[in-house]
Amino acid sequence: MNLQMEGEAVRAEEYQILSLLKQITREEQAWVKAVFERRCGKPVGFTPEELSTMSLELLIPLRDTLNGFVLTKQAAPTIKEAYERLNTKKLPRKVSFGRAERLED
Repeated sequence: MNLQMEGEAVRAEEYQILSLLKQITREEQAWVKAVFERRCGKPVGFTPEELSTMSLELLIPLRDTLNGFVLTKQAAPTIKEAYERLNTKKLPRKVSFGRAERLED
């Protein structure tokens, strides 16, 4: 599927990657780029021109990696808040072993 972007046709994956890149900082982009290049063994660029030269075999995993990064980044505050609400101070600190007795109804 091709989309129109500023007068040029782009593949849907390219458009999705460019949209995801807007949701992360330059430092995060550099980190994702370095990790992805190390994993796939090929140089990766994030400009529309560079993306247009990449094969779908690289674009799809790159899009999925970026999507996972963005989703994790968005969920991290929620996870932290949920952990803090657990109030682990009320959990038992003593562990014992033995048989549990069955209670009659």
